Amino acid sequence: MEGEVMNDMKQIAIYTRSATKSRDAWMEENKEHYNDIISQHPTWKLTDIYYDTGSNSNTSRKPDFNRMVSDCQSGYMQYTFF
Repeated sequence: MEGEVMNDMKQIAIYTRSATKSRDAWMEENKEHYNDIISQHPTWKLTDIYYDTGSNSNTSRKPDFNRMVSDCQSGYMQYTFF
């Protein structure tokens, strides 16, 4: 059974951005919430949290968004929460 769960593990990531909050403030307020959701699913594993600041829609100003896209393309994770 344990081997089956390990083979079915889903790599989960979170992407968010905020125009006003720092990464540390967001983490303090939200990381536990996402960890609670993920912990309810034994086949989910949180692999990374991607966070950008600012409200600009220009992706060149969103380094974590670009890193997330690259990681998705390389298969680093299967699913991303926005």
